[in-house]
Amino acid sequence: MIDLKDIQIKYGNFVAMDNLNLHINEGEFFSFLGPSGSGKTTVLNALVGFLNPSKGSIYIDNKDVTKLSIEQRKIGIVFQSYALFPTMNVYENIAYGLRVRKTPKNEIDIMVKDIARKVDLSDEQLMKKVSELSGGQQQRVAIARALVIRPKILCLDEPLSNLDAKLRVKLRLELKKLQKEFKITTIYVTHDQEEALTLSDRLAIFDNGNLQQVGTPKEIYQNPQTEFVQNFIGETNKLDGTLCKEMLKEYQLTLNETKPVYISINNVKTEKFEGCISIKGKVINIEYFGFYVKYTIETKEGLNIKFIQFNDTSYALEDEVCVYVDQAKIVQY
Repeated sequence: MIDLKDIQIKYGNFVAMDNLNLHINEGEFFSFLGPSGSGKTTVLNALVGFLNPSKGSIYIDNKDVTKLSIEQRKIGIVFQSYALFPTMNVYENIAYGLRVRKTPKNEIDIMVKDIARKVDLSDEQLMKKVSELSGGQQQRVAIARALVIRPKILCLDEPLSNLDAKLRVKLRLELKKLQKEFKITTIYVTHDQEEALTLSDRLAIFDNGNLQQVGTPKEIYQNPQTEFVQNFIGETNKLDGTLCKEMLKEYQLTLNETKPVYISINNVKTEKFEGCISIKGKVINIEYFGFYVKYTIETKEGLNIKFIQFNDTSYALEDEVCVYVDQAKIVQY
């Protein structure tokens, strides 16, 4: 569906993205994930047509669109700020793209009301000014305006970042439901790891103008390929290599003392299993999160190791605890 081939994007002498190759499947919910300044929005802007790559080509349905205008690419866009017209009512905002295309008035009316129902906007709300709507309702208007022109691709640039946490979670579900209903290829830009993992069929992780890893949420969460991804996705124990080697010397592991050792907190267990490595420590911190508890133990070597418990097991401060780790889950880069 979408192919980015050997893409380089420069601002003057600054290379914002270099040698990017990426394929996105038709009908896929695909996220660009990374911290601020990582290049994810830059790639989105190149795909949409807001900027031209200095090298490389962009293909949609095997057609080279690198030099085509924004309108010719048939991509719907939802911005972080929604970019709604404050002097227009909701109906007029949704209808705007259709009027630009000179769609007949009776067809506009049918299409606007149809898409409004699908995004849960009432006839009464269609007649309101956008300033009279809540943040969540404004977001629905922005999505409706993008979808009503029936784009092949929908691009969303951090569309939930201005909403409170509870509403963000609710609208995530609505976004995914709409995407499945319309079967539309969706590119979603976010810096929120949980958001990307929850919504995406696959995702690409960017850092400092470089593509770090592409995969399903499960692949990336369980098997991070770079040190950046290891630190960025989920929570991990980053341990001193020298102290780790001392702690684990009885297991004859080959460790580089000059590099840190990583063990995801999800890979630290409290029940022994075959072939595991045991680590003893004293509980020095307890964090309660409702449906799980996060503990930190300190080993005699001075290493702090975190793990989580979902069951009724409860430890107290100063308790001596033995945790267990699969040797294959101990990672160095």
